[in-house]
Amino acid sequence: MLKKIAVRKSVLVDTGFWIALHDSGDQHHGNASEIIELIRDENILIPWPTLYEFLNTRFTRDIRRVEGFARFVQKSTTLIDDVEYRENAFNIFFGSFNKNNRKTFSLVDLIIREVLMDISLKIDYLVTFNSGDFADICQRRRIEILE
Repeated sequence: MLKKIAVRKSVLVDTGFWIALHDSGDQHHGNASEIIELIRDENILIPWPTLYEFLNTRFTRDIRRVEGFARFVQKSTTLIDDVEYRENAFNIFFGSFNKNNRKTFSLVDLIIREVLMDISLKIDYLVTFNSGDFADICQRRRIEILE
């Protein structure tokens, strides 16, 4: 009898997830702890800009957390270079201030939006606690949001 081959899912992860997971006082800590158990064995995609936001001085004060995160990143993740996304995100960021009644996003969120729109990337899930910033693209691409 043939066994079913399990296909790993690709999970794009936003900055807020890492913050919530590593900060027990964060309002989303409980959700993040449950989500990590669901996605631990999947292909976790991390855009570089989210690391810039997450790996700040406050986080690096606890060497055990840093070492644990480093082991996790090296073992279980794919880092997404932002080179091909950042110029367009940069232009959108500054262009959005010239328009009335237009939603504005952080530069990091704009890069994540660009990554989500890239149909050459297989993305099954997005982990974020700001689903409103990405719902339109996720709906179009049929990417499920975990929050």
